[in-house]
Amino acid sequence: MLQNPSGVRRRLDVSVVDRRQLRRVLAGAVLLALALSACGDDDDTRVVAPPPTTSVTVDLSAPIGETSSRFLSVAVDSAQAVGGLWWDPEGSVSNDGGETIVPVYDFSRPRLLTLAAELAPAYLRIGGTAADRLYYDLSDTPGPTPEGYEFTLTREQWDGIHDFTQNLDFRLTFTLNGGDGARVEGRWDPSNARELIRYSVSRGTPVDVWELGNEPNIAFFFGEALDPEHYGEDLATARDLVREEAPSARLLAASTAFFPTLLGDLGWFSRFLELSDERPDLYAWHYYPQQSVRCADGLRDVPAGPEVMLDPNRLDEIKRWEATVGGHARSEGADVWLGETGNAQCGGQPGTSDTWAGTFWWIDQLGTLARLDHKVVIRQTLSGSNYGLIDDVSLEPWPDYWASVLWKRLMGTDVLEAASQEATLRVYAHCTAESEQSESGSITVTAINIDQTRTHSFASPYGDAEVYLLTADSLGSQTVMLNGDVLALDENDEFPALRPQRVRSGFPVELPPLSIAFVVYPDSAAPACR
Repeated sequence: MLQNPSGVRRRLDVSVVDRRQLRRVLAGAVLLALALSACGDDDDTRVVAPPPTTSVTVDLSAPIGETSSRFLSVAVDSAQAVGGLWWDPEGSVSNDGGETIVPVYDFSRPRLLTLAAELAPAYLRIGGTAADRLYYDLSDTPGPTPEGYEFTLTREQWDGIHDFTQNLDFRLTFTLNGGDGARVEGRWDPSNARELIRYSVSRGTPVDVWELGNEPNIAFFFGEALDPEHYGEDLATARDLVREEAPSARLLAASTAFFPTLLGDLGWFSRFLELSDERPDLYAWHYYPQQSVRCADGLRDVPAGPEVMLDPNRLDEIKRWEATVGGHARSEGADVWLGETGNAQCGGQPGTSDTWAGTFWWIDQLGTLARLDHKVVIRQTLSGSNYGLIDDVSLEPWPDYWASVLWKRLMGTDVLEAASQEATLRVYAHCTAESEQSESGSITVTAINIDQTRTHSFASPYGDAEVYLLTADSLGSQTVMLNGDVLALDENDEFPALRPQRVRSGFPVELPPLSIAFVVYPDSAAPACR
């Protein structure tokens, strides 16, 4: 129901019409409407608006939640940052963080900076499995990696990470080593972490958020099982460390991994709450809805594939697992982050996570978690393996990247209630990003058509609509089009203009099968957005 400023609710009563019949009836009228959108209002031609096929309702009266301005954030894996073991490009099986040595991540690449700048403001997370295997050596001449560790983070690498974040309005969240090498008689030893935190503060580039350990519920990443009670004791030590060395920073925990459809987080988070009195500033959890071919666990009931995440029930699975950590955080009045996520774990599924097929999951998950009051969602990764937003070798953006840029530009922090009558048309609404500065009352609706054969359309009830329609030639495409034009940087690595198509008031916004639209209503004058 779209509520107008006077408080009178209007329901868009529309009927479902056969797609082929609809196209025959509407084709001429829609083309004419788009042509008239460029004409002046003094044209005497009258066109009767065709009926939409789907009812979409948005409550404009008040926000139902608020995200961070850095809601959509990104990660670079610790293994990438130091040139460690990373996922095999050929997709060989590895459950232990990867088996291919990669070059140290170059944060200074001009094309990478151009692309990353469009995602700011954001958090950059340095974390992942390798985080629990790092030694921090900030000396002028780093020595061999000590026993108990696998890789060394050097001062040059650390400074490069900070330079990247400072140049681009990113803030840093860093996963401290909670693994074997950083333990003495089974307890976490903060001495090496203290050196890193102290150096960052002295350099004038403090970290905004520190987290202790990566996925402590996955015991086989540690030399010994890390039970929830001991983790609580370690967290208290980390709390003291941060208070002493970087009192303005926040502490994040527990970053447990959830395995959908089967095990969840093995009950680890609930036991942590029962056994420990220590609480973090921020709660986080990790979630991947699919498993790539690099995983041998078989913890999903079906293999990852292009069409798996087009099932509304699978898209909704995240709500079940989110309730464990998110529900508790909300009961405490604390913020919750999805601290690591991608289309499929273990580097992403080749031909799925890096194609148009993955974008439906990605934008739907952002909409769902914003509605569930998550403040930040961190995408694994900015670039790298198949679940990156950008190909790390060619630095070509994949479809998820372009959708992320539109989300950043258009979806503001205030979340509105929105619903669709059709299971295959999933809709989310926020105040438009620019309206939160101008108080124009503009709203943006994100509409996701996951139907493979049917076109959905819905009415534009508040003046003209500005439509950013994303489509691709196939689910397997790594190229995406905006209103029919291929999105790409030009030969000089200049960013393309992202221009909308205007749909006249009263005419429907049409989404062909397997498409995503960001629809801005600049004249909606929503009370929630003023």
